[in-house]
Amino acid sequence: MSSLLLRGGLVFDGAGSAPFLADVWIENGRIREVGACSGVKADRVLDCRGAWVCPGFIDPHRHIDAAVLREEGYGEVELRQGVTSAIGGNCGLSLAPCPAEYAEAQRAYLKPILGTLDALPVFDSFPAFLDAAEAARPSLNTGFFIGDGTARTAALGFAAPERFPEEALRRAESYIDEALRAGAFGLTLGLMYVPEAHYTFDELAACMRVAAQYGAPVPAHIRGEGELLAESVRELIALGKASGARVGISHFKAAGPLSWGAVFDDALASLAAARAEGQSVTADAYPYTAGSTTLLSLLPPDWQQDGADALSARLAVPEQRLLLREILAVRHEDWDNQLANRGWEDTILISAAGTEANRRWIGKYVGEIAREMGLHPVDAMCELLVPEPQGISIVTFSMDPKNVRRVFALPDTMCISDSVLPDGPKHPRYRGAFPRFLREYALGEDPLFAPEEAIRRMTGLTASVYGLRSKGFLRAGYDADVAVIEPDSFRDRADYLRPDPLAEGARFVLVNGSVAVENDRLVSRGLGRVLRRGVK
Repeated sequence: MSSLLLRGGLVFDGAGSAPFLADVWIENGRIREVGACSGVKADRVLDCRGAWVCPGFIDPHRHIDAAVLREEGYGEVELRQGVTSAIGGNCGLSLAPCPAEYAEAQRAYLKPILGTLDALPVFDSFPAFLDAAEAARPSLNTGFFIGDGTARTAALGFAAPERFPEEALRRAESYIDEALRAGAFGLTLGLMYVPEAHYTFDELAACMRVAAQYGAPVPAHIRGEGELLAESVRELIALGKASGARVGISHFKAAGPLSWGAVFDDALASLAAARAEGQSVTADAYPYTAGSTTLLSLLPPDWQQDGADALSARLAVPEQRLLLREILAVRHEDWDNQLANRGWEDTILISAAGTEANRRWIGKYVGEIAREMGLHPVDAMCELLVPEPQGISIVTFSMDPKNVRRVFALPDTMCISDSVLPDGPKHPRYRGAFPRFLREYALGEDPLFAPEEAIRRMTGLTASVYGLRSKGFLRAGYDADVAVIEPDSFRDRADYLRPDPLAEGARFVLVNGSVAVENDRLVSRGLGRVLRRGVK
């Protein structure tokens, strides 16, 4: 359809301006005019009276690298939330580059985040991956970051020498440079995860300088989100200064009661001071009090440095389990021991697993599993990890709702989902983050900001931070990515016990000028395109 007229809706422009009643005229995939379009003759007129007409929402932190290639239905979950653009490759964990010699180990490591990868080709270069994603004809606009951890693995595997060999560091830098030239939106860090946890400050700064040369952002899963939160925020700020890169705190949170008070205050103060000095430090968050990651991430980084097989063998030894109990029972200065902060009860929920024996524990807490096994929680965790150390995903209950609100109260905090896509049940943010954000912080009993500001944080702000050209605003000349939502019924329906229901309340969702969703029903696929940095 070459022309559409969206008639009579309340228009939110994406810039945070007060909404206004107007028509939106679309021709050939782009917005032609926003205003009174009474004389326009369009191929189809969409009745938007009583609805909000918004720029399509943008999710810049969604682990969709494999989903775009693997899933025939990729896009429906996002589009039902009004999300028309998303970016993968977050937390240092991109699907490419992946040299054949490291493919088995790298894919096993990524599986709890990206899901099954067995049927997918191995992409030894980032440009080859982008081309494959483009050929898949995604149903929403999809871009990608290159993950620093993946670049390091491509250069050296999962080895953890005391210092990164110079030639390997140069290879990692060349992978990053190649990806950015091909259209990656930036470089992401995953400092909590192996192998990036073993980078020195100078090695990290060297990789980040490649991104800085292109003016590309560097969002980071910081080293610690618990007791090391403030220190980890300062580390990222220092890395930004040393490299010249624009940095961002991904899924900014205070994880665990020991970080909810003074530690969180300290982190906020460090962020405010850096911004006051003129440094570019962005932040994003998701509107939930539970996160999602891998069970493996609960272990000390140095236990993981020799690879999955060595770890599995170690965790099977009773004496090593006793040692691990001692390690996980106390705080550490050099890594963020999440279990000493949170404990086991009602905090660590198994959400996905690969083996048949482990899948029976999905939906149960590790403390509960330990009681059923008649074991100490550390021994129960080891029983789960020995057969598949890299195959188990968890939901972690760790945040104070007041602190989540404080993060969103910061100037320019963007909304994300941080959706991980393991095989099996997924965190409810996968299907509901964007309507939940709007209802929780703009339409609830105690709104944090006006609806137009909430929508800016899902659209124009994100497009500006990450350089999504022609996205994020309802303006003449921009791509016609539009979410027409019912303000009274636009809501998330998934929760931790019932994670499958899709969002509802989308009257129309348009991708590049064509209708993808109509009255909560997906009516067209393949309307998106692969986005590349610097390309309209």
